[in-house]
This record gives sequence, structure tokens and C-alpha cells, in this order.
Amino acid sequence: MARPPFTISTRAGGRLGKIERLLGTWSGALGEPAPAPKLRRSNRVRTVLDTVAIEGNRLSLELATAVLEGKRVLGPAREVLEIENTNRAYERVVSWNPSKKADLLAAHRVLMHGLISDAGRFRTRQVGVLQGQRVAHLAPPPHRVSDLMQSLLAFVRSEREAPAIVVAIVFHYELELIHPFSDGNGRIGRLWQHALLRRASPVFEHVPAESLIREHQRDYYAALAAADRLGSCDPFLEHMLHVLLLALERLAGQLRGHADTADDRLVKARSALGQRWFSRKEYLALCPRLSTASASRDLARGLTARLLTSRGARALTQYRFRAG
Repeated sequence: MARPPFTISTRAGGRLGKIERLLGTWSGALGEPAPAPKLRRSNRVRTVLDTVAIEGNRLSLELATAVLEGKRVLGPAREVLEIENTNRAYERVVSWNPSKKADLLAAHRVLMHGLISDAGRFRTRQVGVLQGQRVAHLAPPPHRVSDLMQSLLAFVRSEREAPAIVVAIVFHYELELIHPFSDGNGRIGRLWQHALLRRASPVFEHVPAESLIREHQRDYYAALAAADRLGSCDPFLEHMLHVLLLALERLAGQLRGHADTADDRLVKARSALGQRWFSRKEYLALCPRLSTASASRDLARGLTARLLTSRGARALTQYRFRAG
């Protein structure tokens, strides 16, 4: 078995230390018992929606919530199915062993059921990852995929030196590098990282990592590309530890009752602004502790989730909440 190339840099080590301290104080700083059912449901909906939204799903938070409540919604059938499949996968994740090939294939089958013809099977053709019109990453040839994945899963089973959190992130990166499936590699990579993180600490059951990945989506892809160029997971490891730290801090805030997420701020703004047009400056006035960059990310998230519509450009852009 070839151990994937990675090192824990000073920056990565610092972030890992902060994460471990937060996990270590779960019963104190984060509080017990586990998050209330309403918060767990809310985080699950956001996790499911955000991991498919990274891949282009355009359903709003309201529609995704309705889908997961079993209601009929008017939306593209494929996007509704993506939400349903992903929710089933996250519900079943505790039953899968993240070091077993059969369980990884079973999880992919659930995620991609009805979406591709070879769900639950490794790809049989050459693929590449596109950025615009150019191939940013050419995956290994299909005849090598099974052996590469067996080696990666053996690393998960046998690694004793690296912390379990690091193993989860390295697995995530290496799976994206191998690109073992014809489609759904991003979703299964994030799902399996979640499964491995839960094995590292039960706290990760409640950590909204996928939501933070979506909020930092550009950096996520940039870190993947930087690691690919370097031939080492290191840039991705540093980025993902930063994301996990932010997600843990968000969960701590939620449990203390003073959560201040982008979704929370958008709900607050909708209540205050109704359906009138408003500027970023007016949005900032409602959230005086928020930076301009964070306000821009909030508003971009609202547009992506189809909560908002906009008019104008750049500094003159105005926003309005959609009806419903």
C-alpha cells in the first residue's frame, strides 16, 4: 500500500490543535445534551442542500425543506431526486464502514440512484475535470481505479500516525484525485469525509461542514487545484482544517443560542426589509458587526439559493427578497 503524500504543516497543526481543543471541551463549551431536534433538522437540511448546490443544484432552502418533509414541490425532477438521495445517504451513513469498498459503492448507489446508469460502480472510461473549456485534472485510467481505491481504503484502515481528522481529509482529497466514479465524486467525497469524521468524534454528526464548504466554494476548488499541482494534499488539508474549525465554531454558537449564520442573517433581513429593494449598505446596517466581504457573501448565497433577486451591477446592485 502506498501512503498518500502529505505533511502536517505548522499552519495545519495549529488549526488541528484548535479543533481538538473544541472537541475536547464539547461537554463544557459546546454543551450537552446534543443539539435540539429543531437544530439537528435545520443543519441536516442545510448539509443536504449545500452539498448538492456545490454541484449545481438550484433548489431553494424552502423547497429543499419541503422535499425532506415529504411534500410535493414544483421543481426540476432531477434536482428533487438529488435532495432525496443525498438525505437518504446521510441518514444511512452510520451503518456504513468507511474503510470498506462495498460500503463506499453502496453509498454511491444511494447518492446517484436514478441519476446515472452506473450508480454504485467504478467508472469504465477516462475522465477529466474541466475548468471552463480546459481540462484541469486528468484522472487515472479506468483500469487503475479499483486498485487505487483499495489502496486508499487500506490507508484508512491501517494509518496509525496521522490523527483521524487528517485521515478523513486526506481520503477526501485522494478520492477527488482518483475520481473513481463517472459522476457524483464531489458528493461521495464529502459524504465519506463526514463518515470518517464521525468516527473521529461523534460531535461531527452535528457539524455543518458542507455548508461552510459551500460558503468557501471558490477556496475549496482552489485548494484542490493547488494540491494537484503540488502533488500533495497539503494545501487542501490546510483549507479543510480551516473549514472544520469555522464549522465547529458555528455549531458552538448555535448551541449557546447566539448563532449568526448567513441563513440566520438573511431571515432577519427578510423580516426587516420585506419585499422592497435594498442595497448592501442597508443590509450591513441590519448586521453592524458584519464585514463588507461577509455581507457580499451573504447576498451571493441568497441569490444562489433563489431567496433574492437583484438588479444593477457592482456598487449599484440592489436586492429584493422573492415572494413566498
